[in-house]
Amino acid sequence: VSEYEESISPELQEIINKKIETGKSRIPEKYIDFTDTKVSFACKKNGTILEPIENGLLYCYLPTSATWGFPFLLNSDMIPKGDRDDIETEVKLTDEINFNSEISKIAGSKFFDWIKDLLTSKEFEVRSVFSLIPNFDTCKKEHSEYYDDFIFEFRNSFENKLWEHKFIPVQNDIVNIKKIIFDKTGLSEIGIISDEA
Repeated sequence: VSEYEESISPELQEIINKKIETGKSRIPEKYIDFTDTKVSFACKKNGTILEPIENGLLYCYLPTSATWGFPFLLNSDMIPKGDRDDIETEVKLTDEINFNSEISKIAGSKFFDWIKDLLTSKEFEVRSVFSLIPNFDTCKKEHSEYYDDFIFEFRNSFENKLWEHKFIPVQNDIVNIKKIIFDKTGLSEIGIISDEA
């Protein structure tokens, strides 16, 4: 399990506080003066191989029955429904801001950090680390449109960092994905290029 923390912007914190103070919000009072949020990820490990979890569940510190089809477990400060069988979709802070969507954005950003940390640790087979990156189009297609906004925010946040930051290990360095040459020859698929290279 890997855990990451992110500060909540003062502007968002103020909006959350005001929403809770109205008494008409689904946001629990424990979120008053909510300054930091934590996101954690987990998958199976078999030696140096990381193994995906089929339809990993979403946790809000306790498990829910919700899944976005991601190949890992995701734990965050998203707000679950009262019976914990799902997460709330309508936790509006303003007409434009949904609480759980904001947490999804943060989770996507931290997912990038997790993948980068796994890759640069050199403890795990690179291919197995990449197996943890969801096929977002499939996730969206195979799961309720109820989750579309959350998957979109997670993906968008992850991909923004993917294009902006270095995270691909090469020999004694890490590079931005834009520096990687796409292999159309198939050489990388026949063992000439491998984790040992």
